[in-house]
Amino acid sequence: MPLQDSHQRTVIYVDEGKQKTRMYARNSILRVLWYVYHQALLREQTMSRGIVILINCTSASLDQYDRKFFKKMYHSILHSFPVKVRAIHLCNPGRAMEFVLPVVKYFLDKNTRARFVVHQGNKEVVLEELNTFGLDLTKLPVHMGGYVPVPDIMPQV
Repeated sequence: MPLQDSHQRTVIYVDEGKQKTRMYARNSILRVLWYVYHQALLREQTMSRGIVILINCTSASLDQYDRKFFKKMYHSILHSFPVKVRAIHLCNPGRAMEFVLPVVKYFLDKNTRARFVVHQGNKEVVLEELNTFGLDLTKLPVHMGGYVPVPDIMPQV
């Protein structure tokens, strides 16, 4: 995995705007998720230091939200995957998510809720907030204003 934060934790980057949850079968997207997890496990430090999930929602729309898929993904990330999730950063979730996020957070367990951080604002504000969590420009993907190129793996699957 090319992305790491300043604490040497593997960062898994998700661009919600590019996800086509209605175009692909849910299980196919979950297979891609598991593939990314297995790639993260290739780094020896991943097991001991954990992972950080960085979700960019800048270009996402509410019609991309699939409750059944997110339920499966949540279970995979937090209950089936053998690596500790150290943080989940949700960047610019949009106005419609203001109503959904409190409900989502309600169903998260106490530890996950504490590690779930929402970053809202213009690009500079979000980048500054991410920097306080060890994600500076040298560790962020180009799509978010950083310097690290991240390939789009969905068309290859």
